[in-house]
Amino acid sequence: MGDHLTVGGAILAGGKSNRMGRDKATMDAGGATMVERSVEALRSIASPIVVVSETGDRYRLPGCQEIADRTPGLGPVGGIVTALHHLGPGLHLVVACDMPFLNTELLSLLVRLADDGDEVVAPLIRGRPEPLCAAYRYTALPVLEQFLQTGQRAAHRALESLDTRYVDETLLRQVDPELASFINVNTESDADRWLPNRKK
Repeated sequence: MGDHLTVGGAILAGGKSNRMGRDKATMDAGGATMVERSVEALRSIASPIVVVSETGDRYRLPGCQEIADRTPGLGPVGGIVTALHHLGPGLHLVVACDMPFLNTELLSLLVRLADDGDEVVAPLIRGRPEPLCAAYRYTALPVLEQFLQTGQRAAHRALESLDTRYVDETLLRQVDPELASFINVNTESDADRWLPNRKK
């Protein structure tokens, strides 16, 4: 991997949390907020780490820089574009803020699997790509910007426009046997199921 020495991290926290009814990122996930858990999962792998939020001043997390979404309202692809602009050349891990069980070994695996020709390394879970727990090369930026200009928003569709390496479940389960990294907490019922010991 030609630019493996530069591995940044980005946490996308710019969504409206409509299904939750409150900011998911600040929800307690057993002694830490969900966004803090994302930071911890990335800390030993990525530097710098940025948090992309709507305003750029919401969370004030130590050891991270929070930046405002350049294209608010355009969904996670806009957040990825913002992160890549800021992080610059390299291969960068991008994760959503609502995945409280991210596995550091799985994230490391995505980085290790990247070849020079891969613009994205993305897990494939039950036949569906996971674009919000993936590694993006900076060179993907122009294609992602063009994708937004077409009016499209679906992140998994953006991967189809890039040289994407998909990582199947068999390999992922070697480091994350239950695939817990891909548990999303989007609703209060999700929180009741996965975060039963949270402070409400």
